[in-house]
Amino acid sequence: MILTLIRKDFRLLRNYWRSAVIATVGCYAVNAIMITWLTHYQAVEMQSLAVRSLLILQAGSTVGNGVAVLFAALLAGSVFTLERADRSAEFLACLPPTRRDNLISKMVVVFGTTIIMFLIHIFAGVIVTYMLPYVRTTTQLLPSNGPVTLMGALSILAFAFSVAGGSLAVAAWMKSNGVPILCGLLTPILVVSFVSSSSYLLGIKSEGIALQMRMTTAAAVFGCVLTYCGCYWYLTRDEP
Repeated sequence: MILTLIRKDFRLLRNYWRSAVIATVGCYAVNAIMITWLTHYQAVEMQSLAVRSLLILQAGSTVGNGVAVLFAALLAGSVFTLERADRSAEFLACLPPTRRDNLISKMVVVFGTTIIMFLIHIFAGVIVTYMLPYVRTTTQLLPSNGPVTLMGALSILAFAFSVAGGSLAVAAWMKSNGVPILCGLLTPILVVSFVSSSSYLLGIKSEGIALQMRMTTAAAVFGCVLTYCGCYWYLTRDEP
């Protein structure tokens, strides 16, 4: 039954996940065209396959992480609201699957799609890390932000989780996906403001890895709380 519901939710969000696939491929395809064109006017060593591949993967991964955050908000903000907009939620309420079953299916689709997108971009970043020592050049076009770290990957995932949680919490009460998506995208601002204000009021220094850890932890906590609230409100609503 759950698999049937998952297929139903994939059909519900088909326009979004198809766009997610195109956007994920496009992050690397567009950067491949741009970098090939840019390096054509650089030194000869910049035109090698190794250098171009490294630059494409690095740029695609950076842009792709931002795109994945956007789609986390789009998917989470639409998974409840689209069914209410076309009134299919009322029809589903008359069928044997419980609301809890529907919720499980929706969470699998939203978070499964989001995690896969991020894993692709994180994997590209890891490849860059392993390639970097073997690419010899002095040009400034090479990435200078250092290798991908576990903390960096966790930070990206935590903020994406907070975005999805913010969208879900608002979408639990809405019939349109516009406001939930916007609220989800604004959630990281709330996280940063909370951590900054707390550090200032408590007199805690905010710099370096300590600040990153606090931001990551706060984003993860906000994501958990908001996701729980969205799921709870969805399950306890009188209307579908």
